[in-house]
Amino acid sequence: MAVDGPAQNRFVTASREAITSTLPQVLLTDGIRAAYEDGVEGTAGDAAVDPLGSAQAPDNCMAQAHLFVNEGHDLLAAPVLQEEFFGATSLIVRCADMQQLRMIISALERQLTIALHLDAGDQNDARSSLPLLERKAGRILTYGFGTGVEVAHVMVHGGPHTATSAEALR
Repeated sequence: MAVDGPAQNRFVTASREAITSTLPQVLLTDGIRAAYEDGVEGTAGDAAVDPLGSAQAPDNCMAQAHLFVNEGHDLLAAPVLQEEFFGATSLIVRCADMQQLRMIISALERQLTIALHLDAGDQNDARSSLPLLERKAGRILTYGFGTGVEVAHVMVHGGPHTATSAEALR
């Protein structure tokens, strides 16, 4: 999600170019791959979403990465686009302004992580958005991506959602 403008246009163009050279990746099981493909099909089938590109064609148990874009008002009107599914697919959301971006943050389901990618001019907006973000995710990352975590009884994910360890102990 970002406020629409020249910087986001450059990001979209670079992302479109990068994804087309991406190789398909193996998913853990055929069932996970099938669920991923169902999620991609649902996203691609939404009239408010434009496909930007995809990785090279998959074979066997491999999955193809996909990239989509839509407008912030369309995301707010179609909560199904916010549904998470496991796999290498991203939806770039063009927000009209910071007010709409914060409205979308407020409407998001709770997440394990949220990643912020900023430049110097974004820091004040990011800082003022932290109270919203803190209620949505157990981890807030800046300038990076989640590395994945081991699923184990000793792992504490944290965050304000039903998958947290605190919820499991109730």
